[in-house]
Amino acid sequence: DLLDEADQRRQLVTSRRRRPPAMRERLVLTSAHTGQGLDDFIGLLRRLERAKYQVRHTLLAHKEGEALNWIYQRGDILSRHDDEHGIAITVSMDPVDIDRFAARFPHITLLDLPTPNSEG
Repeated sequence: DLLDEADQRRQLVTSRRRRPPAMRERLVLTSAHTGQGLDDFIGLLRRLERAKYQVRHTLLAHKEGEALNWIYQRGDILSRHDDEHGIAITVSMDPVDIDRFAARFPHITLLDLPTPNSEG
């Protein structure tokens, strides 16, 4: 908080250069006084948390509202397609929540299928 904007930028660049390349993008300056930088810090935490997410696919019957709600509450919906057969969902979800879903809804399978972004 005592540094002007130019000094803050200079300190950030210097700090990044000293870190290994993989850690450079994880450096965020914040101010305890003004709160400046907290949005960037929260965004970084969210990106790090979601980096461990896994993509799963499922087809839910229309009557599976509780399971659909559970998926929406705990995952990031990547795609959804509704038709007469049911609701096809592609979701990115924490592995812990994938296990919880399987325990809570054992009759519904979350498939681990290749996605266009995961193929080499």
